[in-house]
Amino acid sequence: MIDVALQTVVDSLNDYFAQRMGLEHPDPTPYVILDNVAKYRQAAHNNAHIHHSDNVVLTVVNLEKSSLHHSSPHHLLNSGANASNSNSYRIHLHCLFSITVEPYNRALQFLGLITDYFHLHPVFEFEQRDGEKNKIAMEQVVLNFEENQQLWSMLGGNLLPSVMFRAALQMHAVESKQLEAKTSGFPYLL
Repeated sequence: MIDVALQTVVDSLNDYFAQRMGLEHPDPTPYVILDNVAKYRQAAHNNAHIHHSDNVVLTVVNLEKSSLHHSSPHHLLNSGANASNSNSYRIHLHCLFSITVEPYNRALQFLGLITDYFHLHPVFEFEQRDGEKNKIAMEQVVLNFEENQQLWSMLGGNLLPSVMFRAALQMHAVESKQLEAKTSGFPYLL
């Protein structure tokens, strides 16, 4: 479900970029891709060519389970019938939007478009694989200089124009009957 939710965000951003950029910037298509920015940085370091080297790259850099039911940005998510289900839980995805576009002033333009878009549209509705509706809520995260340096050091590259958003997502664990039968007699390992 994470991939479906993030692809919805990417598709929405691509539509927004196409509307805002128009004929001014016909390539690359798509503008935003869901991928690992570290491989782009490694390819640049090795002077290798990457097919999508002139994009906004959305990379998930952290996932955490939320223990709070009313923390921001959760208040934006609808707490419908599925939210009370014991198999439901919420997660935060830390999503890094890195702009690999040249020249630098164009990258800053893309950065501005991303922040504008999420300011105007912080919640996205998407259809899960099972046909159920769900939402993902985006909230900007500000990294201090040290955190930014650690992040880009971990990614193995030099700093790119980028912005971090925390995405709140309601998850629904589905236990298969066959798996439940196999694991019902095992004690928990601590």
